Amino acid sequence: MKFQPFLEKATDEETAQARAAVDEVLSAYGRIGRDLILPLLHAVQDACGWIPEEAMKYMSERNKVPFSDIYGVATFYELLSTNREGKHFIRVCDDVSCFLGGSSDILAVLEEELGIKRGETTKDGMFTIKVMPCLGVCEKAPAMLIDQEVHGNLTCETAREWVRRMWYADSAQ
Repeated sequence: MKFQPFLEKATDEETAQARAAVDEVLSAYGRIGRDLILPLLHAVQDACGWIPEEAMKYMSERNKVPFSDIYGVATFYELLSTNREGKHFIRVCDDVSCFLGGSSDILAVLEEELGIKRGETTKDGMFTIKVMPCLGVCEKAPAMLIDQEVHGNLTCETAREWVRRMWYADSAQ
């Protein structure tokens, strides 16, 4: 695993949200333990949109689990992020079925449409694109996950249409 340094600090508001999320999970379970790492990480990401270093340190203190264990889990799973991401997170599958179905072309269209490369976020903070090894929907290849919604049987044009719909829906609000 490659070390991923923390490039950003959490705001005071994000730190407060993360602490509240951690406290809520620990209160709901009524105990502490290593098996709560994933529920804690998910709660913080749901509250903040990402998992700041400060949140992991607080989890470590409150849950009595080494920071390195929490960091290891947070950076292992593709669906967890230790960096700020866009409001909408697009994950393009590049596993065998999706790759053979044209996922690299889908990715190229998304990068062109949004003006960013994989792993980047648009300047307005609306979209982040990442590539994932598998979404578990091989029967719908090629596929992508936008936020928590799977879109399958994609063509370059349908991928472009999804992004444009989201872009216009957000700009209309």
